[in-house]
Amino acid sequence: MRIAVIGASGTMGSRIAKELQASGASVVPASTSTGVDVITREGLDARLSGVDTVVDVVNSGSFGDGDALEFFRRATRNVVEAAKAAGVKHYVALSVMGTDRLVENDYFRGKLVQENIVRSSGLPYTVVRSAQFFDLWVAS
Repeated sequence: MRIAVIGASGTMGSRIAKELQASGASVVPASTSTGVDVITREGLDARLSGVDTVVDVVNSGSFGDGDALEFFRRATRNVVEAAKAAGVKHYVALSVMGTDRLVENDYFRGKLVQENIVRSSGLPYTVVRSAQFFDLWVAS
């Protein structure tokens, strides 16, 4: 199985890619370091070619003033469109616990928009609403 990890060079993405490889999956890392820009869609279509599953863990570098909301809106639309064009069979999106209740915060509004775009995409999907990742800092 070929699995693209969107945001593969980040904290979560690098760990997910490593675990997937250890389990025998063929991992296709997709991040700025591999020539992928989720905002412009540059490199995205080529990276998703032949991929069965997308794991989207890309994150906004900003948390306020509309930046995170717009980032998640544009990035998710682009990844979903590229995934559909590539014939991806399943889309996994990492979100955050409480997203549906913390809508006064731009970051959480952005994550909710991300979830809604994925849900309405027509692709089979899984949205993972995880708690904060404090265990990563301890384990590092």
